[in-house]
Amino acid sequence: HSQLQLWLDGPPDKMFTVLGGPIAPLARPVDCATLEDTRIGYLDGATLGDLMEASREATTETLIAAGRPVR
Repeated sequence: HSQLQLWLDGPPDKMFTVLGGPIAPLARPVDCATLEDTRIGYLDGATLGDLMEASREATTETLIAAGRPVR
């Protein structure tokens, strides 16, 4: 969070290269039935790779929306 905040609020002297790749198909999905915290039920069936990809997409979209150069 604080790194993205620096990129957005800091000087516009950077270009961002966002890398992504295949998500491991063997990753074990979250089974929310085994968790006590029901607030994270939306993660049921998601893998760590899914979460990393969502984070990559959100970061890229945020940088573009802020007018930062992204490739």
